[in-house]
Amino acid sequence: MPVEGVNVIRKVLANGTVKFRYYAWRGKGAPCFWVSEAKPVKTPFPRAFVEAYDKAVRESREVKDDFNGLAQRYLQSPAYAKLVNGSERSRYVGLAQKQFGSAPIKVIADPRFRGELIAFRNSFGATPRTADLAIQAVSVVLEHARNLGLLALNPAAGIPNLYRLPGDKRPWSAAEIQLFIGSAPEYVADAFWLIRHLALRRKDAAEILWTADKGTHIAWRTSKSGRAREAVIPILPEARAFLDDLKRRNTAKLSKLAEGYSRKRKDVAPLQTAARHMLVAHKGQPWRDESSLTKSFAKRWKALGIQDGPSPHRLRNNAATSFMVAGIDDRTIADAMGWAKEDVEEMRRVYVDREAVVSAAVIRLSERNTR
Repeated sequence: MPVEGVNVIRKVLANGTVKFRYYAWRGKGAPCFWVSEAKPVKTPFPRAFVEAYDKAVRESREVKDDFNGLAQRYLQSPAYAKLVNGSERSRYVGLAQKQFGSAPIKVIADPRFRGELIAFRNSFGATPRTADLAIQAVSVVLEHARNLGLLALNPAAGIPNLYRLPGDKRPWSAAEIQLFIGSAPEYVADAFWLIRHLALRRKDAAEILWTADKGTHIAWRTSKSGRAREAVIPILPEARAFLDDLKRRNTAKLSKLAEGYSRKRKDVAPLQTAARHMLVAHKGQPWRDESSLTKSFAKRWKALGIQDGPSPHRLRNNAATSFMVAGIDDRTIADAMGWAKEDVEEMRRVYVDREAVVSAAVIRLSERNTR
Protein backbone atom coordinates (compact mmCIF):
# COMPACT_ATOMS: atom_id res chain seq x y z
CA MET A 1 0.00 0.00 0.00
CA PRO A 2 1.53 3.39 -0.95
CA VAL A 3 1.96 6.01 1.78
CA GLU A 4 -0.28 8.92 0.81
CA GLY A 5 -2.38 11.59 2.50
CA VAL A 6 -0.23 11.53 5.64
CA ASN A 7 -0.67 14.49 7.98
CA VAL A 8 2.51 15.60 9.79
CA ILE A 9 2.23 17.72 12.93
CA ARG A 10 5.35 19.38 14.35
CA LYS A 11 5.23 20.06 18.06
CA VAL A 12 7.76 21.71 20.39
CA LEU A 13 7.53 20.37 23.95
CA ALA A 14 8.08 22.46 27.08
CA ASN A 15 11.66 21.16 27.42
CA GLY A 16 12.47 22.25 23.90
CA THR A 17 12.26 18.79 22.34
CA VAL A 18 10.83 18.75 18.82
CA LYS A 19 8.55 15.89 17.86
CA PHE A 20 6.92 15.04 14.57
CA ARG A 21 3.64 13.14 14.80
CA TYR A 22 2.39 11.29 11.74
CA TYR A 23 -1.35 10.75 11.26
CA ALA A 24 -2.80 8.41 8.63
CA TRP A 25 -4.90 11.23 7.16
CA ARG A 26 -6.10 14.74 7.86
CA GLY A 27 -9.15 15.35 9.98
CA LYS A 28 -10.93 14.07 13.03
CA GLY A 29 -10.35 10.46 14.01
CA ALA A 30 -7.09 9.99 12.11
CA PRO A 31 -4.82 7.56 14.00
CA CYS A 32 -1.28 8.62 14.93
CA PHE A 33 0.91 5.77 13.66
CA TRP A 34 4.46 7.20 14.00
CA VAL A 35 6.39 9.68 16.12
CA SER A 36 9.91 10.89 15.37
CA GLU A 37 12.13 13.34 17.22
CA ALA A 38 14.43 16.10 16.04
CA LYS A 39 13.78 15.66 12.31
CA PRO A 40 10.97 14.45 10.03
CA VAL A 41 10.95 11.12 8.23
CA LYS A 42 12.00 11.47 4.61
CA THR A 43 11.56 9.33 1.53
CA PRO A 44 12.28 6.62 0.86
CA PHE A 45 10.32 5.80 4.02
CA PRO A 46 11.73 3.11 6.30
CA ARG A 47 10.01 -0.26 6.12
CA ALA A 48 8.81 -0.01 9.74
CA PHE A 49 7.20 3.37 8.96
CA VAL A 50 5.34 1.95 5.94
CA GLU A 51 4.19 -1.09 7.91
CA ALA A 52 2.89 1.11 10.74
CA TYR A 53 1.00 3.24 8.21
CA ASP A 54 -0.49 0.15 6.52
CA LYS A 55 -1.60 -1.27 9.87
CA ALA A 56 -3.26 2.01 10.95
CA VAL A 57 -5.20 2.30 7.68
CA ARG A 58 -6.19 -1.36 7.70
CA GLU A 59 -7.47 -1.21 11.27
CA SER A 60 -9.40 1.98 10.55
CA ARG A 61 -11.26 0.19 7.76
CA GLU A 62 -12.14 -2.84 9.84
CA VAL A 63 -15.74 -3.07 11.00
CA LYS A 64 -15.42 -3.88 14.67
CA ASP A 65 -17.82 -5.89 16.77
CA ASP A 66 -18.91 -2.97 18.94
CA PHE A 67 -21.71 -0.43 18.69
CA ASN A 68 -19.70 1.68 16.26
CA GLY A 69 -19.29 -1.36 14.05
CA LEU A 70 -23.00 -2.16 14.20
CA ALA A 71 -23.81 1.45 13.34
CA GLN A 72 -21.37 1.34 10.43
CA ARG A 73 -23.00 -1.82 9.08
CA TYR A 74 -26.44 -0.22 9.25
CA LEU A 75 -25.36 3.09 7.66
CA GLN A 76 -23.88 1.14 4.74
CA SER A 77 -26.99 -1.01 4.29
CA PRO A 78 -29.60 -0.76 1.49
CA ALA A 79 -32.27 -0.09 4.15
CA TYR A 80 -30.51 3.11 5.18
CA ALA A 81 -29.84 4.11 1.55
CA LYS A 82 -33.59 4.03 0.83
CA LEU A 83 -34.47 6.46 3.63
CA VAL A 84 -35.91 9.82 2.59
CA ASN A 85 -34.67 11.42 5.81
CA GLY A 86 -31.36 9.54 6.05
CA SER A 87 -29.35 12.53 7.27
CA GLU A 88 -31.70 12.97 10.21
CA ARG A 89 -31.45 9.28 11.10
CA SER A 90 -27.64 9.35 10.90
CA ARG A 91 -27.59 12.35 13.27
CA TYR A 92 -29.41 10.37 15.94
CA VAL A 93 -27.23 7.33 15.30
CA GLY A 94 -24.26 9.64 15.85
CA LEU A 95 -25.63 10.68 19.26
CA ALA A 96 -25.84 7.01 20.22
CA GLN A 97 -22.30 6.36 18.98
CA LYS A 98 -20.98 9.07 21.27
CA GLN A 99 -22.62 7.26 24.18
CA PHE A 100 -22.11 3.59 23.29
CA GLY A 101 -19.51 3.60 20.48
CA SER A 102 -16.96 1.26 22.07
CA ALA A 103 -19.50 -1.01 23.78
CA PRO A 104 -18.74 -4.56 22.54
CA ILE A 105 -21.46 -6.92 21.33
CA LYS A 106 -21.24 -9.04 24.50
CA VAL A 107 -22.13 -5.95 26.56
CA ILE A 108 -24.96 -4.97 24.19
CA ALA A 109 -26.34 -8.54 24.42
CA ASP A 110 -26.39 -8.41 28.24
CA PRO A 111 -30.00 -7.87 29.50
CA ARG A 112 -28.72 -5.07 31.74
CA PHE A 113 -27.81 -3.01 28.65
CA ARG A 114 -31.50 -2.20 28.23
CA GLY A 115 -31.24 -0.10 31.39
CA GLU A 116 -28.36 1.83 29.82
CA LEU A 117 -30.52 2.48 26.77
CA ILE A 118 -33.39 3.78 28.90
CA ALA A 119 -30.96 6.06 30.76
CA PHE A 120 -29.73 7.32 27.37
CA ARG A 121 -33.32 8.03 26.32
CA ASN A 122 -34.04 9.80 29.61
CA SER A 123 -31.00 12.05 29.19
CA PHE A 124 -33.05 13.85 26.52
CA GLY A 125 -36.07 14.12 28.84
CA ALA A 126 -36.36 17.88 28.32
CA THR A 127 -37.02 17.23 24.61
CA PRO A 128 -39.17 14.07 24.48
CA ARG A 129 -39.36 13.90 20.70
CA THR A 130 -35.55 13.96 20.45
CA ALA A 131 -35.39 11.26 23.13
CA ASP A 132 -37.72 9.01 21.17
CA LEU A 133 -36.02 9.61 17.82
CA ALA A 134 -32.63 8.84 19.38
CA ILE A 135 -33.78 5.55 20.92
CA GLN A 136 -35.59 4.64 17.68
CA ALA A 137 -32.31 5.12 15.80
CA VAL A 138 -30.55 2.81 18.28
CA SER A 139 -33.32 0.24 17.88
CA VAL A 140 -33.01 0.30 14.08
CA VAL A 141 -29.23 -0.23 14.30
CA LEU A 142 -29.62 -3.12 16.75
CA GLU A 143 -32.48 -4.68 14.77
CA HIS A 144 -30.25 -4.63 11.70
CA ALA A 145 -27.55 -6.37 13.75
CA ARG A 146 -30.10 -8.98 14.88
CA ASN A 147 -31.08 -9.63 11.27
CA LEU A 148 -27.40 -10.16 10.45
CA GLY A 149 -27.17 -12.75 13.23
CA LEU A 150 -24.88 -10.62 15.39
CA LEU A 151 -27.43 -10.32 18.22
CA ALA A 152 -30.01 -12.81 19.44
CA LEU A 153 -32.34 -10.06 20.63
CA ASN A 154 -32.74 -6.32 20.10
CA PRO A 155 -32.45 -4.78 23.61
CA ALA A 156 -33.95 -1.48 22.40
CA ALA A 157 -37.14 -3.06 21.03
CA GLY A 158 -40.30 -1.95 22.78
CA ILE A 159 -38.79 0.82 24.91
CA PRO A 160 -41.75 3.18 25.51
CA ASN A 161 -41.79 6.65 23.97
CA LEU A 162 -41.53 9.72 26.18
CA TYR A 163 -43.37 11.94 23.71
CA ARG A 164 -47.11 11.65 23.52
CA LEU A 165 -48.94 12.86 20.43
CA PRO A 166 -51.31 15.69 21.25
CA GLY A 167 -54.62 14.03 22.05
CA ASP A 168 -56.49 17.27 22.59
CA LYS A 169 -59.05 17.51 19.82
CA ARG A 170 -60.64 20.72 21.13
CA PRO A 171 -60.80 23.49 18.51
CA TRP A 172 -59.90 27.03 19.49
CA SER A 173 -62.98 28.81 20.75
CA ALA A 174 -64.35 31.88 18.96
CA ALA A 175 -63.33 34.00 21.98
CA GLU A 176 -59.74 32.68 21.88
CA ILE A 177 -59.49 33.37 18.14
CA GLN A 178 -60.83 36.90 18.50
CA LEU A 179 -58.45 37.65 21.38
CA PHE A 180 -55.39 36.23 19.61
CA ILE A 181 -56.03 37.79 16.21
CA GLY A 182 -57.19 41.16 17.57
CA SER A 183 -53.95 43.13 17.20
CA ALA A 184 -51.55 40.36 16.16
CA PRO A 185 -48.73 41.29 13.75
CA GLU A 186 -49.63 40.49 10.16
CA TYR A 187 -47.04 37.72 9.79
CA VAL A 188 -48.34 35.97 12.94
CA ALA A 189 -51.95 36.34 11.78
CA ASP A 190 -51.00 34.86 8.39
CA ALA A 191 -49.46 31.83 10.11
CA PHE A 192 -52.59 31.50 12.24
CA TRP A 193 -54.98 31.51 9.27
CA LEU A 194 -52.80 29.25 7.10
CA ILE A 195 -52.86 26.54 9.77
CA ARG A 196 -56.51 27.23 10.52
CA HIS A 197 -57.60 26.86 6.90
CA LEU A 198 -55.30 24.07 5.71
CA ALA A 199 -54.82 21.95 8.86
CA LEU A 200 -51.03 22.13 8.46
CA ARG A 201 -48.57 21.00 11.08
CA ARG A 202 -46.26 23.76 12.26
CA LYS A 203 -43.23 22.47 10.33
CA ASP A 204 -45.29 22.16 7.15
CA ALA A 205 -46.75 25.65 7.62
CA ALA A 206 -43.24 27.10 7.95
CA GLU A 207 -41.97 25.28 4.84
CA ILE A 208 -44.91 24.92 2.43
CA LEU A 209 -44.39 26.34 -1.05
CA TRP A 210 -46.87 27.92 -3.46
CA THR A 211 -46.32 25.03 -5.84
CA ALA A 212 -48.43 22.95 -3.42
CA ASP A 213 -51.49 25.05 -4.30
CA LYS A 214 -53.42 23.14 -6.97
CA GLY A 215 -56.43 25.47 -6.99
CA THR A 216 -59.04 23.19 -5.43
CA HIS A 217 -56.67 21.47 -3.03
CA ILE A 218 -53.21 21.48 -1.49
CA ALA A 219 -50.87 18.59 -2.38
CA TRP A 220 -47.93 18.53 0.02
CA ARG A 221 -45.51 15.86 1.20
CA THR A 222 -45.76 16.06 4.97
CA SER A 223 -42.90 16.46 7.41
CA LYS A 224 -44.35 13.77 9.66
CA SER A 225 -43.76 11.14 6.97
CA GLY A 226 -40.28 12.39 6.14
CA ARG A 227 -41.77 13.80 2.91
CA ALA A 228 -42.73 10.29 1.84
CA ARG A 229 -46.52 10.73 2.09
CA GLU A 230 -48.45 13.32 0.10
CA ALA A 231 -51.39 14.85 1.92
CA VAL A 232 -54.26 16.16 -0.20
CA ILE A 233 -56.02 18.96 1.67
CA PRO A 234 -59.26 20.50 0.36
CA ILE A 235 -59.32 24.27 -0.16
CA LEU A 236 -62.69 25.59 1.00
CA PRO A 237 -63.97 28.94 -0.38
CA GLU A 238 -62.86 30.90 2.70
CA ALA A 239 -59.40 29.34 2.46
CA ARG A 240 -59.24 30.12 -1.27
CA ALA A 241 -59.96 33.79 -0.58
CA PHE A 242 -57.30 33.87 2.14
CA LEU A 243 -54.63 32.25 -0.06
CA ASP A 244 -55.31 34.61 -2.95
CA ASP A 245 -55.08 37.62 -0.63
CA LEU A 246 -51.94 36.23 1.04
CA LYS A 247 -50.17 35.81 -2.28
CA ARG A 248 -51.14 39.32 -3.37
CA ARG A 249 -49.86 40.85 -0.11
CA ASN A 250 -46.65 38.81 -0.10
CA THR A 251 -45.89 39.77 -3.70
CA ALA A 252 -46.37 43.47 -2.90
CA LYS A 253 -44.30 43.24 0.30
CA LEU A 254 -41.40 41.43 -1.34
CA SER A 255 -41.42 43.72 -4.38
CA LYS A 256 -41.12 46.74 -2.11
CA LEU A 257 -38.28 45.11 -0.17
CA ALA A 258 -36.53 44.18 -3.44
CA GLU A 259 -36.53 47.84 -4.49
CA GLY A 260 -34.85 48.78 -1.23
CA TYR A 261 -32.36 45.93 -1.57
CA SER A 262 -31.45 47.07 -5.09
CA ARG A 263 -30.84 50.63 -3.95
CA LYS A 264 -28.55 49.37 -1.18
CA ARG A 265 -26.96 46.80 -3.54
CA LYS A 266 -27.97 43.97 -1.24
CA ASP A 267 -28.41 40.40 -2.45
CA VAL A 268 -32.06 39.84 -3.36
CA ALA A 269 -31.69 36.03 -3.42
CA PRO A 270 -33.25 35.66 0.08
CA LEU A 271 -36.33 37.54 -1.12
CA GLN A 272 -36.58 35.30 -4.17
CA THR A 273 -36.46 32.29 -1.86
CA ALA A 274 -39.13 33.80 0.38
CA ALA A 275 -41.39 34.38 -2.64
CA ARG A 276 -41.64 30.61 -3.09
CA HIS A 277 -43.07 30.18 0.41
CA MET A 278 -46.66 30.78 1.45
CA LEU A 279 -45.58 32.28 4.76
CA VAL A 280 -43.19 35.20 4.93
CA ALA A 281 -41.85 36.36 8.30
CA HIS A 282 -41.78 39.98 9.37
CA LYS A 283 -38.42 40.80 7.74
CA GLY A 284 -39.34 39.36 4.35
CA GLN A 285 -37.68 36.02 5.06
CA PRO A 286 -39.21 32.54 5.12
CA TRP A 287 -39.93 31.21 8.59
CA ARG A 288 -36.80 29.41 9.79
CA ASP A 289 -38.54 26.37 11.23
CA GLU A 290 -41.46 25.20 13.34
CA SER A 291 -39.85 26.37 16.60
CA SER A 292 -39.76 30.00 15.45
CA LEU A 293 -43.45 29.75 14.56
CA THR A 294 -44.29 28.20 17.94
CA LYS A 295 -42.30 30.88 19.77
CA SER A 296 -44.18 33.63 17.91
CA PHE A 297 -47.49 32.18 19.09
CA ALA A 298 -46.21 31.89 22.66
CA LYS A 299 -44.90 35.46 22.51
CA ARG A 300 -48.30 36.65 21.32
CA TRP A 301 -50.09 34.93 24.23
CA LYS A 302 -47.55 36.33 26.69
CA ALA A 303 -48.19 39.83 25.37
CA LEU A 304 -51.87 39.22 26.14
CA GLY A 305 -50.98 38.20 29.69
CA ILE A 306 -51.77 34.51 29.09
CA GLN A 307 -49.11 31.91 29.91
CA ASP A 308 -50.76 28.83 28.48
CA GLY A 309 -52.91 29.76 25.49
CA PRO A 310 -54.01 27.14 22.94
CA SER A 311 -51.23 25.91 20.68
CA PRO A 312 -51.00 26.42 16.91
CA HIS A 313 -51.28 22.62 16.59
CA ARG A 314 -54.83 22.78 17.97
CA LEU A 315 -55.84 25.02 15.07
CA ARG A 316 -55.82 21.86 12.97
CA ASN A 317 -58.89 20.83 14.96
CA ASN A 318 -60.67 23.97 13.77
CA ALA A 319 -59.79 23.07 10.18
CA ALA A 320 -61.13 19.56 10.70
CA THR A 321 -64.47 20.88 11.95
CA SER A 322 -64.70 23.17 8.91
CA PHE A 323 -64.13 20.17 6.63
CA MET A 324 -66.90 18.30 8.45
CA VAL A 325 -69.37 21.16 8.20
CA ALA A 326 -68.52 21.46 4.48
CA GLY A 327 -69.66 17.86 4.05
CA ILE A 328 -66.30 16.26 3.38
CA ASP A 329 -66.36 12.57 4.29
CA ASP A 330 -64.46 11.19 7.28
CA ARG A 331 -61.99 9.12 5.24
CA THR A 332 -60.91 12.14 3.19
CA ILE A 333 -60.53 14.21 6.35
CA ALA A 334 -58.54 11.44 8.06
CA ASP A 335 -56.18 11.22 5.09
CA ALA A 336 -55.75 15.00 4.96
CA MET A 337 -55.13 15.28 8.70
CA GLY A 338 -53.01 12.15 9.09
CA TRP A 339 -55.49 10.85 11.69
CA ALA A 340 -57.22 7.55 12.19
CA LYS A 341 -60.76 7.50 10.80
CA GLU A 342 -62.01 6.72 14.32
CA ASP A 343 -60.50 9.99 15.60
CA VAL A 344 -62.42 11.95 12.99
CA GLU A 345 -65.65 10.15 13.86
CA GLU A 346 -65.17 10.88 17.56
CA MET A 347 -64.39 14.53 16.90
CA ARG A 348 -67.45 14.86 14.71
CA ARG A 349 -69.59 13.35 17.46
CA VAL A 350 -68.17 15.48 20.30
CA TYR A 351 -67.27 18.86 18.82
CA VAL A 352 -69.28 19.43 15.65
CA ASP A 353 -72.84 20.76 15.85
CA ARG A 354 -74.85 18.09 14.05
CA GLU A 355 -77.58 20.55 13.24
CA ALA A 356 -75.04 22.79 11.48
CA VAL A 357 -73.78 19.85 9.45
CA VAL A 358 -77.30 18.84 8.46
CA SER A 359 -78.21 22.43 7.57
CA ALA A 360 -75.12 22.78 5.40
CA ALA A 361 -75.95 19.51 3.64
CA VAL A 362 -79.54 20.70 2.97
CA ILE A 363 -78.26 23.97 1.55
CA ARG A 364 -75.83 22.16 -0.77
CA LEU A 365 -78.57 19.78 -1.91
CA SER A 366 -80.87 22.74 -2.59
CA GLU A 367 -78.16 24.50 -4.61
CA ARG A 368 -77.64 21.38 -6.73
CA ASN A 369 -81.34 21.02 -7.41
CA THR A 370 -81.64 24.63 -8.63
CA ARG A 371 -78.80 24.34 -11.13
